[in-house]
Amino acid sequence: MLMSDSLLPPNATDLELAVEKVLSRSDQIPIPIDTLWSAENAPENTLPWLAWALSVDEWSSDWSVETKRSVIQSSPSVHKVKGAVGAVRRAIASVSIDINLVEWWQQESAVPFTFRADVVIPESGISESKLTEVKRVVAASKNARSHLTHFRLTHEQSAGVFMTAMLSVRDKIQIYPVE
Repeated sequence: MLMSDSLLPPNATDLELAVEKVLSRSDQIPIPIDTLWSAENAPENTLPWLAWALSVDEWSSDWSVETKRSVIQSSPSVHKVKGAVGAVRRAIASVSIDINLVEWWQQESAVPFTFRADVVIPESGISESKLTEVKRVVAASKNARSHLTHFRLTHEQSAGVFMTAMLSVRDKIQIYPVE
C-alpha cells in the first residue's frame, strides 16, 4: 500500500492536485503582516490595496511612491472633513430628493455639531424605502463629528396664474392665452 503526500482523494483531478501543490508552499511566502497597514512601511506593490482599504478617492499608478504614501497617510484626515454641507447636498441630489440641511448654529438652542434634515416631499409622495435611502446617503456623506438629530418632512406647493394682454390703439381689446 502506497502512502500519498496528498490530502485529496484518489479521484482528484490534475488541476486539483496542481492547486494543492501550489498552496502547500504558500506558507513559504514572506508576508510582512506588521507593515501591511502602514503607509510608511507597506511594500510598494501593496500600496494600491492599502489605498482602496482606506477609501482613497483619487489614485494614479503614475504617481511616485512618495506621493502614493503621502496620499494614503492623509486619507483618514481628509475623510474627517469630507462631509461638508455641500457634499451632503450633492450626495442627496443623486437620489433625486430636495433637502434642506439646518445646522446647529442655524437653530435655536440646538446641541453643537448636530443638524436637522428637512426633506421636501415631492408631489408624487415618498416611500419608506426612499426615506431609508436618504438617511443612508446622509449618514455616508456627512462628516464624522456631526450628528443628524431628526428628519422633518415638509411639503411645498406653489401655484401661479399667468395671463397676457395686449391693448391696441383702436377701441378693441384683445386678450390672448399664454402659449
